[in-house]
Amino acid sequence: MEKEKTRPIHQVTMPFSGAVLKAAIWRHQEGESHPRFTVTLSRGYRSEKDGKWVFTDFFNRDEILGLSRVLEMSHAFIIANEAEKGGTENE
Repeated sequence: MEKEKTRPIHQVTMPFSGAVLKAAIWRHQEGESHPRFTVTLSRGYRSEKDGKWVFTDFFNRDEILGLSRVLEMSHAFIIANEAEKGGTENE
């Protein structure tokens, strides 16, 4: 039996200069403590060779401002979900 892949609980996607900037938000639960959230960032673009989507974690200068917006939306999602679950460990 194959172990089910862990998937992000939410994704923030934003088109940017012909590419797509994406943040995947992951929820980690350790025991009975409050959940911990982490974020991974990627950039998707169409391959010139075959037109298929390719994702990377490298960003150019102009994409950094777009990433800041994606991170801002990710932060808002995490804050809202921490509130629903009863607060954070930092309180």
